[in-house]
Amino acid sequence: LGLNTFFSAYKSFSKIQYDVYGFAKLLIFGRLLTPASKCATVRQNNDYFEPILDEGFNPDNVYDTLSFISENKDKIIRRLNTNLVKKAGRRPQIIYYDVTNFYFEVEEPDADLLDENGDILEKGLRKMGVSKENRKQPIVQMGLFMDDAGIPISIETFPGNTLDHLTLRPALKRNIDDLEYSRFLLIADRG
Repeated sequence: LGLNTFFSAYKSFSKIQYDVYGFAKLLIFGRLLTPASKCATVRQNNDYFEPILDEGFNPDNVYDTLSFISENKDKIIRRLNTNLVKKAGRRPQIIYYDVTNFYFEVEEPDADLLDENGDILEKGLRKMGVSKENRKQPIVQMGLFMDDAGIPISIETFPGNTLDHLTLRPALKRNIDDLEYSRFLLIADRG
């Protein structure tokens, strides 16, 4: 999918000193094979036939990797989609979209970041909303686009108090418009 060259190129252009691709690979394998916390996933490194990370790595770099992935999310998704179209024959003529939410076991929702005039600069993400699991804890809304083979195209998060039907247009604009797909049929539920 071209992620190794992507991560290597960004590592060489930046001041990253750790194995960002190795940590990303470890996170992906760990999520698929043995889901656990980030710390536990790093400890699984030696459980593989050949360890993914070389000895002497700093386990805290897993959090730096998460920051790197977050900062480069759009570029990573674009690279994945380009390679899926070229190498796996993805033809996104039908795109499915659905929204779900997940809760956090925290006492209070996230506060909004305000400027000196009281205007919202950034909305908090974990907000009280209608939980699909009927929880009374802050939630985050998540919209997912998939192709007709069930392979994810993109994902977007929204504050937990965002109604499902208000996520589609911003998610399309931020995620699908830049992928330069020609015409496609979008299928979503009634939300």
